[in-house]
Amino acid sequence: MYEVEKTEYYLELARKLGDKNIIIEANYMLAMLFARHHKKHLLNDSYSKALLNEAYSYFGDEVTINKIFNRNGYALLLFKDRRVDDAISMLKECINSLIHLKKISNDSAIEIHESVLVYNVLQCYFSKKNHNQVDKYFRKLELLDPNFLEYKIEYARYLLENGSKDFCEFIDKIAFFGKDFPEIYSLIGFYHYKNNNLEKSLENYQQAYHLSDRGFEFWYDLQYLYTELGMYDDAQKLLEQCQFKISELDLEVLEDYLIISLEILYNCNKFEQMQPLLRILDIHFGDSIKSVELKKFIERKISKLNE
Repeated sequence: MYEVEKTEYYLELARKLGDKNIIIEANYMLAMLFARHHKKHLLNDSYSKALLNEAYSYFGDEVTINKIFNRNGYALLLFKDRRVDDAISMLKECINSLIHLKKISNDSAIEIHESVLVYNVLQCYFSKKNHNQVDKYFRKLELLDPNFLEYKIEYARYLLENGSKDFCEFIDKIAFFGKDFPEIYSLIGFYHYKNNNLEKSLENYQQAYHLSDRGFEFWYDLQYLYTELGMYDDAQKLLEQCQFKISELDLEVLEDYLIISLEILYNCNKFEQMQPLLRILDIHFGDSIKSVELKKFIERKISKLNE
């Protein structure tokens, strides 16, 4: 929070002095902080929009990178508001402005900026499941930035989630260049899981976890498959080796963590270790259907064991 307070202090000072360049830069930094980089409970999209619009009012008619990326930031907020078509329109205007700037500037970084804007348009079309536009903007992105693997992984995820017959060929192609990317093995694992080839799925999920930062997503995918296969001893070992902090999990995934952990502990007869997790489950998800059903199941089973 210190950096936020410092930025806000200098922003107020710049406003008093009328220094528009500092206002433009400070507003953009704060806007992006409150739009996406803050902790979840501190995010404030309305404040971000106000900051961006204030900064935009200081730009003249000249097209600049900062002016373009101010509108790129605003398009992000439109996307978050589910105003996807408005976001696409604004981003395309940004791209056109950047292409104009490229004609009159020798700045080699412009092409990198263009790839960021095209990538953001691609994200919008991902959300709309507009296959033709997804393919069109992915090809544009490939031409602009052929060696950047992360967006190719996202395109592969899109192909997989939408049942495209092109997934296998495409994932094989990028796997050749990205042998150290856990996301690739995770996608292959999910592909085999969907096709009921659980042995292959397990092999790839294990490789994904091994290469990963041991974050929740990779941990959960592997745990889920262990429980599907009844490999509870392996699941318990992985539970004990958990390297992320439960207190830092978002509520959306905390319930998944608690439920799968309780299933593992129950099947390993670790009833005492279940108690604190059951209390957390009750506090945060007492009315959740999944949680209520799990608690009833566990209570019935424990009751039978005590008879």
